[in-house]
Amino acid sequence: MPGPALQSAPWAIQDPPPLAPGPIVERLTVESPAPLIACLVVAALAVWLASREPARKKGRIVAALLVLAAVGVGVLASLVETTPELLSRRARELVAMVAAADADGLSGRLEPNVVLITFEREGTQPLDEIVQRVASEFAKGGRLELKDYGVLEVQASSETPRRGRVQIKVRATLASGIPGVSWWRLDFHLGDDGEWRVSGIQPLAISGVPFAPGR
Repeated sequence: MPGPALQSAPWAIQDPPPLAPGPIVERLTVESPAPLIACLVVAALAVWLASREPARKKGRIVAALLVLAAVGVGVLASLVETTPELLSRRARELVAMVAAADADGLSGRLEPNVVLITFEREGTQPLDEIVQRVASEFAKGGRLELKDYGVLEVQASSETPRRGRVQIKVRATLASGIPGVSWWRLDFHLGDDGEWRVSGIQPLAISGVPFAPGR
C-alpha cells in the first residue's frame, strides 16, 4: 500500500487487484529464489556449527550438500526464464518502445487485430493506426513527448499455455514537466511462430483521469 505522502500526491492512483501468483514451487526456485537460497545457506551454517564428534564429518557433509543445493537453485534461476518472467520483460520493452516512439519495434510486438481500449473508444483498431499514433504523439515535439519515465511495478501471470496477462505501473513526466502515474493491462498471445505478442491493451488507472474503463 502506498504511504501517506504518495496517497496525498496529486498523481496518486488506486492500485488494481493483483494478478494471481503462479505455482509456489516455480516462484521459489526460479522467479524469486533469494529467500530459498538464504534459507539453505543459513541451514548449512547452522548444521556446520552444530556438528560435534563423532558425527562432525556427517554434519559437514550435510552442510556442504545444502550449500550445493543453494548454488543449484541460483544457477537454475539464472538459466530458466518462466513465462511470467518473459511477459514481464516484454511489457517493460513495450513501455520503452512507446516512450521512444519506436514505430518499427512496436509494430512487431502487437498482433494485427490488437484490441485497444482508450477513453475515447474501445475495440479492434488497425495496427498501423495505433503505431502511427504512438510515433506521432510520443515523438519529440509531440503531444505526449516524455521527459523521463520509469516502470514502478510489474505483475504477470500465465493463464493458459498460449495466453498471459501483465499489469504494469508506469511513472512518466511529460516534456512540459507534468508528472503522472498509470496502471495498464496487457494481454499476451503466443503465436504459431513462437512469439508472444500483445493482443489487448487497456488502462486500469491514470492519475488525473477520474474514470477508467471496466476490466
